[in-house]
Amino acid sequence: SASVDLLVDSDSYDWKGLPWTQIDRYYDLKEKLRQKAGASETAPDAEWVRKLEPYKLDILKIFLVRRGVGLVEVLTKLQEDSRGMARLYTKKIISESMFRSFKAAEAEVHEELESITTEASLLAPESPPGGFFGSCVQQYQMGAHKQYDDASMDHMEATALGDAPPVMPGKGKGGGKGMPMPAGPGGAAAQPPPGAPAGALPPGMPPGMNVPDHMKPAPVEVQESGYSWNQSGAEIEVCVNLPKAATKADLKVVFGVSKLVVKVSGEAVLDGKLAGKICPDDCTWTLRNDPDGKKLMIYLEADGGGKWPSLIQA
Repeated sequence: SASVDLLVDSDSYDWKGLPWTQIDRYYDLKEKLRQKAGASETAPDAEWVRKLEPYKLDILKIFLVRRGVGLVEVLTKLQEDSRGMARLYTKKIISESMFRSFKAAEAEVHEELESITTEASLLAPESPPGGFFGSCVQQYQMGAHKQYDDASMDHMEATALGDAPPVMPGKGKGGGKGMPMPAGPGGAAAQPPPGAPAGALPPGMPPGMNVPDHMKPAPVEVQESGYSWNQSGAEIEVCVNLPKAATKADLKVVFGVSKLVVKVSGEAVLDGKLAGKICPDDCTWTLRNDPDGKKLMIYLEADGGGKWPSLIQA
């Protein structure tokens, strides 16, 4: 295909890079709020952030969400490419420099994800680990990257740095409990999506607030004991949770036409008959370090169409 030809002819992975505009905007607003709060440069963030007026903290959360949404946009492409990248490298279709360039991009993205997770634990300590970025994924799916243009972000920053809280329709000063409705340059509050039930929150709400059922994305993977898997056409991706100290030397992965065996330090994690047939020569696996732990990523090529009812036959 054209995409494969492009990869073969290049020695570096072509990607748009991190969303530096949103990263810089977040830290710029955070620094301005610190100065306005009268906190010293050496003061722990937790000391002054927790003392912010609720509406200022909420707006800072929105800036972090927007930063996370920008990362989701980048991460989406990397995840799509990662499915075939290891396979192409194994088959020597792409160069080692291309593969190293791709892995460097992955490392840069995961470092940013860890940074967002750290900031989220500061701004929304009530949210479960990974919950904040999960909200960013939801916001991306709902088009928040299009809603939060420069003008609306400028307006929210001016509001956060002002001396008086914004007045929200029907709420009075401070906007009531929760996060202020994202407002545009004219001050009009954003409204819930068309068809949403009365009282539903619009796009832009921070983690820790309830997400209406109609706004929740459909599940894209099946969770099993110790692993998860998903299927896209003939491509099947399996993710196995590993001990933190696990290395490639501890792993054994065997592909059969109708069988998959995965052992970690000699102990079988997966060992059974697959729900369908695969092409062993087109299957591969790799290790991945995520903020929530080390993963074994397995990529299977199904032999024949159709959706699998399960990964391993019952």
